[in-house]
Amino acid sequence: MLKKNIFKFLSLFFGIFLHNKKENFTEKVLDYLCLALEKYSPFFITFNIRPKLCKDIYIDNPLIYEKLKSTGVVVQGPVIHENKFTFESIKLYLKIFPNSPIILSTWDTEDLSDFKFISCERFFIVKNKKPLICGITNVNYQIRSSYNGLVKLKNDHNVEYAIKTRTDQRIYKSNLIESLYYLIESYKSNSTLLKQNERIVCLSFNVGMHRPYSLSDMFQFGHINDLLNLWACNYDERNISAAEYWSVPRTTLQSCIDRVAEVYIYTDYFIRNGITLENTYEQYYRLISDLFIVIDESFIDLFWYKYSRAEVRKSFNPTFSENKTFKKITFSEWLIYCNNNSYVINPINYGLYES
Repeated sequence: MLKKNIFKFLSLFFGIFLHNKKENFTEKVLDYLCLALEKYSPFFITFNIRPKLCKDIYIDNPLIYEKLKSTGVVVQGPVIHENKFTFESIKLYLKIFPNSPIILSTWDTEDLSDFKFISCERFFIVKNKKPLICGITNVNYQIRSSYNGLVKLKNDHNVEYAIKTRTDQRIYKSNLIESLYYLIESYKSNSTLLKQNERIVCLSFNVGMHRPYSLSDMFQFGHINDLLNLWACNYDERNISAAEYWSVPRTTLQSCIDRVAEVYIYTDYFIRNGITLENTYEQYYRLISDLFIVIDESFIDLFWYKYSRAEVRKSFNPTFSENKTFKKITFSEWLIYCNNNSYVINPINYGLYES
């Protein structure tokens, strides 16, 4: 109750204090607060400011990439109505991806009235029925909305490449598609482990260093056929809630053997394509270095509306923390794996709830 009342007071105070103030004023207030907190804290504190509304975002002139191929964007998940977050994200993508069809793949129960004001001929909505069984951590919801959105892109728009992202996250980076093309052209894969047209690009956000097969399912870029293959998952038939599963403390390795959340998606992909899971770190690192490219969130200028406003969350990147349970593989580690197959970190079978 005290925490809620403090939040209400601060919301009211800053609502009056910052109402209609310009960005540089907000920045000065935040800068002052950070400096004040640093005075009595053992940490340095930084922040970032991003506009809420598409109309306040001014993009760079698009760079010309001669080999640019047709690319579509799938935004999957439930509509986030607060601050019209998903609505404004779609408007932004129509601006920063000027030649791409944009697909919102959501549920047939969603209120979609806001989107009738988007008259762009490149915007389309796929309405999905929710699966009867959600799977652990609602993984079946993500499978259905991602796959059906990608099918729409391929069948109706004949794109060669695709970006898959989420309704509760926003990409702010302009010229992103061009950068992604250069990336996959610079790091061609000659792997015989699994037949792919190109590497699949994913975020470092959930690529756990100590969690085998835990690659990020939040943002992906790749050849449309590769992404369709990845998301053509068998549904998770386990009708267990996330709260029920995590009620028992488990090690990171155990959660991977149990194939929970994003681990389920990627292990299903590997199994369907003839890879026998060894549940070892060595196989995991080889799969990452041979079939994927791991990029950092800053590459796409990602903002996640959910959970927290921390720009780099300690639980996902505990660089300065003693507990490395959730330490992730960043682009720099991925680069080492690609260029030195004998390089293997010393994995630690951390418990998920160690403090």
